[in-house]
Amino acid sequence: MKSLVPYLTFNGDCEQALNFYKEVFEGEIVYIKRFKDSPIEASSGDLEKVFDSEITFGAHTVKASDTVPPFEYNSGNNISLFIGLQLEEKVVKAKVDKLSQGGTMLFPFANGFAMFLDKYNIQWMIHNVA
Repeated sequence: MKSLVPYLTFNGDCEQALNFYKEVFEGEIVYIKRFKDSPIEASSGDLEKVFDSEITFGAHTVKASDTVPPFEYNSGNNISLFIGLQLEEKVVKAKVDKLSQGGTMLFPFANGFAMFLDKYNIQWMIHNVA
């Protein structure tokens, strides 16, 4: 296996989420492909939605898209993103605070670990080993 890449599905706000994650983790959006440029037939209201995208954070890659009919968006805890960091605790705490804002804290940051749902209902596990 070359790599295992998490794939996130959003309910129309994929590009907004990618830009948010890019800011928090100083990542790079590698590409965004829209439904209008895909082989999938989509309604006129869905043509600008994200068909496929990729964002990188250092050596890590995450792919993402919006969902359009006939597929249904199912939000939940079926995927978690586990991020291992080696940073000063205050830097990690600031990232946890920013990512969890507007979401739901499941395990508040303590002993180098936090788990929460962000405002897009994506579950994160942050572990700092500094």
